[in-house]
Amino acid sequence: MHTCKPFDVRKAPYILLGLILCIWTLCTGSAVWPQEASSSAHIEALIKQLGTGNIKAEDAAKAELMQHPSPDALPILLKALPSSEATVRGNIIEILGAYKDPRKIPALIAHRDDPKVEPQLLELGKSAIPALLQSMPNTCEETADETYAAWVGRILGLLDQDGHRALLGGLASGESCRLLAARSGLNVPRPGPPMGPPTTEESDTEDAGRFLLVDAAGQENPIIRQSAVTWIRALENRGWPAKEYGEWPYFDYSQYLEGLIKTYQVDADAETRTEIARMLAMYPCVRVGRFMKAAVRSPSGNVRAIARKYLGQTPSAKTQ
Repeated sequence: MHTCKPFDVRKAPYILLGLILCIWTLCTGSAVWPQEASSSAHIEALIKQLGTGNIKAEDAAKAELMQHPSPDALPILLKALPSSEATVRGNIIEILGAYKDPRKIPALIAHRDDPKVEPQLLELGKSAIPALLQSMPNTCEETADETYAAWVGRILGLLDQDGHRALLGGLASGESCRLLAARSGLNVPRPGPPMGPPTTEESDTEDAGRFLLVDAAGQENPIIRQSAVTWIRALENRGWPAKEYGEWPYFDYSQYLEGLIKTYQVDADAETRTEIARMLAMYPCVRVGRFMKAAVRSPSGNVRAIARKYLGQTPSAKTQ
């Protein structure tokens, strides 16, 4: 005959604890997972609503997604972006403006033709710089690569001192795409006719130094190129000291002009001196004028010819 064993009251606390844990698991599990699924499904439904063609419904969906940005919604928006049709894609890019999250940077770069992309990259500031640099190929062998590098350089040039540091690092790297980006970001025109008369002695000397730095970094002559790399590395080693111009800090590029002239005087062979004189003649300023007045007495016939031509084409240099 089967008999029931008496209940051991000493086990009661353990049984009670087990029941509590079981109830907790059931309750929290049934609450969390459906809520997460419901949230994701709701975001996906709002994204689909962006392409219904119903302007009122699309605006309502866009407003809700922008007013309630969440870290969980961002991956869903980014996943939907590439496969969406043009109108929806434009709406998603606009919605991304509500997210101050660097995770969106690669997607923004991929859709850089949309006018809403650049303001978002600029708002992210220096956090956008690594992705912009990594997105460029090492060499610009195609026109599309050159166009893209110029775009990256322009964005970096608008990112204040942090962007300019990245551009200078590109000059020192010697990589063709980063050189092109630096030319674009530092607003340096390709070598051509002499520039117009200076606005002020200081600004003109700053401009000449900046233009010469970019030209020197792309030089095949190793002495001239090294003068640019050495100047950039020295600036970096000093902690990138900058001068203030209103709210815009900038580097004292006139120091590179002096450095290039010193290279001419101390480290250069005859061929390099001729090339430096030719480079200097492309960017008239007071300091270059003084150099050329001394260069007419150079033992090099090529340098004398460059100096005479410069002084003949730049009458103001004779009185400086």
